[in-house]
Amino acid sequence: MCGRYHFGFNESNISKQIKEKIQQLSLDDFNTGEIFPNDKAIVLIAKENKLDIDIKTWGIKLDKMMINARIESLNNHFYDHIRDKRCVIIADSFYEWKDKTKYRIHNLDKTYMYLAGIYNDDNHFLIITKESTYPMDKIHHRSPVIMNKKEMIDYLNHKGKITDHSDIEILPAKMDALF
Repeated sequence: MCGRYHFGFNESNISKQIKEKIQQLSLDDFNTGEIFPNDKAIVLIAKENKLDIDIKTWGIKLDKMMINARIESLNNHFYDHIRDKRCVIIADSFYEWKDKTKYRIHNLDKTYMYLAGIYNDDNHFLIITKESTYPMDKIHHRSPVIMNKKEMIDYLNHKGKITDHSDIEILPAKMDALF
């Protein structure tokens, strides 16, 4: 996955719930539209057995800026201390480039995607990626781990491990209530 995704508010129930929660928490220091590394963005986290909103910065600076974490590497030394700090990045699309052409990947019905992520104690997050499968592999060899509603909730509640499987579908996510 390349280094940008897009988040915008729309008329969906989930978008309305996010707006309400943002107002309740008086959050205003985050980006919308095209999200770049180092931008502050809205993420979902599990808090007291409920889904909640948080604002975190995309990317962790080590020797170089890291924005993604390979699912195959989550058990290495660096990720040991953050692999269980799970978050979900809400996006309506993400971008890939091939032969200098920019592609915007989104659900056909334009609903939100839920991307698996991890974060550190400094409130910086990484998007977890996996090997791409068809048709995404025609554009780029890596893609974000995209979850449907059940996978997202299970992931945040630590009810199973992230697995490197190729049967994750890009499904329209219909959520009635999050918070």
